[in-house]
Amino acid sequence: MHAWFALAAKDIRLLLRNRGALFFTVGWPMLVAIFFGLIFGGGGGSSRPKVALVVQEQHAATERFAQSVLKLDTLEVERLDAAKAEEQVRQGKRSAAIVLPEGFGERSARTFSGDPPQIELWLDPSRKAERAMIEGMLMKLGGEAMFSAISDPSARQQWLATSRGDLDRVDPASRQQFSDFYDALDAMMATPQASAPTTQGDAGAGAGFTPLAVTAREITVAKRGPSNGFAISFTQGMFWALMGALMSFVTSLVLERMQGTWNRLRSAPLTAGSILLGKALACFAVMLTSLLLMSAVGALVFGVVPHSLPKLLLAFIAAAIAFTGLMMLLASIGRSVQSASGAAWAVMMPLAMVGGAMIPLFVMPPWMLQLSNLSPVKWAVLGIEGAIWRGFSFAEMATPVAILLATGVLCGGLGAWRITRQPA
Repeated sequence: MHAWFALAAKDIRLLLRNRGALFFTVGWPMLVAIFFGLIFGGGGGSSRPKVALVVQEQHAATERFAQSVLKLDTLEVERLDAAKAEEQVRQGKRSAAIVLPEGFGERSARTFSGDPPQIELWLDPSRKAERAMIEGMLMKLGGEAMFSAISDPSARQQWLATSRGDLDRVDPASRQQFSDFYDALDAMMATPQASAPTTQGDAGAGAGFTPLAVTAREITVAKRGPSNGFAISFTQGMFWALMGALMSFVTSLVLERMQGTWNRLRSAPLTAGSILLGKALACFAVMLTSLLLMSAVGALVFGVVPHSLPKLLLAFIAAAIAFTGLMMLLASIGRSVQSASGAAWAVMMPLAMVGGAMIPLFVMPPWMLQLSNLSPVKWAVLGIEGAIWRGFSFAEMATPVAILLATGVLCGGLGAWRITRQPA
């Protein structure tokens, strides 16, 4: 066993002296993780709150108000049905949902009699800042809609006819005052000065009426999914750390056989198995160290705090064993550095593409998810994600860990068997 560690230490020292290989083992995966973390939203994206709009009736006044909400440049609004809007708010994909319920249009025609138009706001109760901002925008739109209704001659006449028809609902002591107010308002708005456009700040002002009534409905947001884009990109970056170590040791093992180092080691009192175990131990140590380093940077700098450290360590160990076994098998394919590295890229790139190292697993179509089951990369990514943000239990971690361990043992054993039977 002492010989294994001595051989492993030799290979690690050689890797540390090779700056190019060291960069693609540690530096390049870190750059990939940070770059794609920014793309996935870790440090950018739209600053406008994403809001859903739900319209629950067909009414001209309701549709006009809905169009004014959709045109807001301070919100990113998408029109959805009620079920989809509630689901997206619950999943945290939308800050809130603005709901125009049944009766909104009818109440808009009775601003000065009866209750004002009602709007429901569905949102996470913790989003107090978004609630205040959205309510302010809705009140502004309500004031503009009320002014538009009384400034347009045809709309005003229809609105006044409706309001006068509702005078019997008003308290008898105030009925005459409302009737006089409607007459005076009609006469005032008919003059050119009153009909001229006003600034938006004055829209709807006057008489102390409330243009809208906004009620909030609290929706508990499910705290699932990655905490930020870096939780996705650092998992993918960890694959490139494994890949960098794999390629370095594939090249190293093939090069030793080409340059005669393998024969000199075999002339020592060492079995071929001991030499290969030393190589595997060095590869495993480099992979595990790279994964731990990336995890530390992700947690300390980018907020990628794992759900469970023991499960993350278990996933790292299993992934490092699997990729060490793949390294051994791929090193047995080629007799030259060019052929071995070419074969390694040809094998690993398709596995990476369907395994979640390039396209996140949770956005893959169903057929691609089925295909990904054949890739050990998928099980490495799933195990790491399960410990970082998926919240896997140890029972749920068992499947990816078992598949990775089996992959490492089978591929490593097959690769070692092939290497020991090849001519020097």
